[in-house]
Amino acid sequence: MAMKPFADVIRDYRNGQLHEKLSDELAQMIRRCVAVQRPGELTIKFKVKIDKDQVKLSATSTLKLPAEVEVGDAVFFPDEDGGLHRSDPRQGELPIVRDTAKRKDTVQ
Repeated sequence: MAMKPFADVIRDYRNGQLHEKLSDELAQMIRRCVAVQRPGELTIKFKVKIDKDQVKLSATSTLKLPAEVEVGDAVFFPDEDGGLHRSDPRQGELPIVRDTAKRKDTVQ
């Protein structure tokens, strides 16, 4: 007897429910990957249990979509209490003096 093709087993599983679910997940992943230009992953896992003369097949799928927006790193400095700051709290700040008068040596 010839072995039944894998695709036929997928289509027969729960009257086509697995095939439909996997098709939807694959299409969703492709759309997102194309939109954000990043990779995704669809994993299908089968478990087999033997029960006398029968084989019980269970299937699960895991869909990992790429993030829609990639947020880059940000630099912060910790203080002694565990707070985060954009400038280093251990360093003093430099006084900034703004000269609003026009300089004589500038070209006008």
